[in-house]
Amino acid sequence: MNSETVYEKKTASTLPRLFVVLSGALLLAGGSHLMFASPLWPGYSPPTADPIRGAVLALAMVISTLRILFTLIYLLRRSMNWEEAMGIPFAFILYFLFFGALVRFNQEPVGWLEWMGLGLFLFGSSLNTGSELARHIWKKHPENKGKLYTTGPFALARHINYTGDIIWVAGMACITGSIYSAIVVILVICFFAFFNGPMLDRYLARKYGAQYDAWAKKTRSLIPGLF
Repeated sequence: MNSETVYEKKTASTLPRLFVVLSGALLLAGGSHLMFASPLWPGYSPPTADPIRGAVLALAMVISTLRILFTLIYLLRRSMNWEEAMGIPFAFILYFLFFGALVRFNQEPVGWLEWMGLGLFLFGSSLNTGSELARHIWKKHPENKGKLYTTGPFALARHINYTGDIIWVAGMACITGSIYSAIVVILVICFFAFFNGPMLDRYLARKYGAQYDAWAKKTRSLIPGLF
């Protein structure tokens, strides 16, 4: 997949967006089933998730779903093609089903790690959606047409919204209390650092030219001052 495919190709996107919404709702239901259903499937009734751990992860799952809806309905003005639409549910298979399964089979009491995870989740969610909302509002002003948004949160890192994604996923991983959740966090970091971030950089460089070059020289990709 190249940057033209996702960011430049104009396609009708009602059906892809509807697919994302419906699949997200189904995966949310599936994750809840994995944590709380008894029996888990006919003839198999393991202990249900710890009530506190399960409730905290369920809250994070619902917030994530609502944020996706807000992004699709209000923030995402460009078109969405099927390639992009198919990738989002795959991510939520990991966040809802895999994390839900880890919570179901973790009977350890909730401690500081899980509450820290909730804090990270809320901070990362706010950073992601808040930065995209700030950019959206800025771009609505006629005097900013054709300009690259490099202020506000995006003065800290070129892809500060992706930084927020990494933080909230790490928060959900901490809520599970399982070392295996680190696999997902590593995958997300690699995706944004080595695939989606560079792909967006190439698109922005073509579209904004000197504006992007000046911004990229003084602004890191994901971690302010470091990377």
